[in-house]
Amino acid sequence: MFVAVRLLFVFRPVTLLNYPEDHDSRCFLAEELGYRVEGPPHPEVLIMGTSRLMECCFDPLAEALALRPEEVMSLSRPTNSFWPIRLLLQRNPGMLDGARVVVIDLLPYQIRERPDFPESDTLFLGYASLRERLDCSELRARVLTAADWLLPLWSERRTVEYWRKGIGTSLLSEGDFAVTMQELARSGSAEQMARMRTFGPGSFLRVFYFLYLPLTPISANEVRALDEIIDMMPEDTQLLLIMPPLIEDLHEALTGLRLEQYTDFQDYMRSMQRPGVTVLFCDEPSAYGFEREDFVEGVHFTDSGYRKLLALFADVINGLSAEGL
Repeated sequence: MFVAVRLLFVFRPVTLLNYPEDHDSRCFLAEELGYRVEGPPHPEVLIMGTSRLMECCFDPLAEALALRPEEVMSLSRPTNSFWPIRLLLQRNPGMLDGARVVVIDLLPYQIRERPDFPESDTLFLGYASLRERLDCSELRARVLTAADWLLPLWSERRTVEYWRKGIGTSLLSEGDFAVTMQELARSGSAEQMARMRTFGPGSFLRVFYFLYLPLTPISANEVRALDEIIDMMPEDTQLLLIMPPLIEDLHEALTGLRLEQYTDFQDYMRSMQRPGVTVLFCDEPSAYGFEREDFVEGVHFTDSGYRKLLALFADVINGLSAEGL
């Protein structure tokens, strides 16, 4: 019985278990299927960002870099971090073929375990190796993730509704399924951004501290994943790790309080600077011409903010090319 149940989960992509319930997993699946179904393409500039970059049209960046629009590709998703980026590159090894620059936008939660880890991190539960599961900092997390590796009753749990949807989507072609996931990802992201717009800068500070500066341990898996991403870069590919501007209230709060979680993140990321890897903290808005109306709340951008952000990206990337880095 145990073997039969375990085999069901092993072969879940071709059964009825391929319809993820949570938004993060849908976004990961949408970007991976989108990349595979479209060619796969081999962009010169690959953007692997967080939700900050999901609503951005990168055509102006392509124009500023004298590239065709299809030569700049964004694979951005909510709460993106180094571990899922490493996973995506690992599962799609040709993604970096021909890439001149890979851009990852930074937020300080990216080297820490999530506040609700591991219950909500279905990507980790679904794809982590046994070693990665045993590297979780808390005993409870190690036990839960290791047990789920043996028999994934937690990560593969479904409501009746999603079992029903899984039966239908299992019969779709890969292209149709990719479109379905992309539509769900876009609608979910739109809902998230609508909720973000209800926050004023003051209330967003409290949200930021919980979501982006969690009082959780440094994640050995995120740290290792960043090292592995750097090792994956081809010799002629530049990795750009960049912290885009924050709204003035938030930047002043972070720098004025000198919060340990933020300074630790800055110090660690700057230690990654080496040939082929550029680390930039552009978080001070006034230094780059950003004003209050360029932000939705504290970190996400309005249309005017996106225009300025793309101009900043173009200047940095063109600078890297001019320096021959």
